[in-house]
Amino acid sequence: MLKRQYWGMTVLLVTLAFSYVGYRLNDGSPSAPWTIGGLAAGVTGTAVLARAGKK
Repeated sequence: MLKRQYWGMTVLLVTLAFSYVGYRLNDGSPSAPWTIGGLAAGVTGTAVLARAGKK
């Protein structure tokens, strides 16, 4: 399903998406909670997809 070589890119894209949303909602200044949330969502989502791909 999700090849191992794309795991890092998937985490990065999800983190960047969350960072962008947090930046826009925070009136143009960085938002650490959104970045951390994006990192957690990226890692969790990638782990779930990787585990599903092994079956």
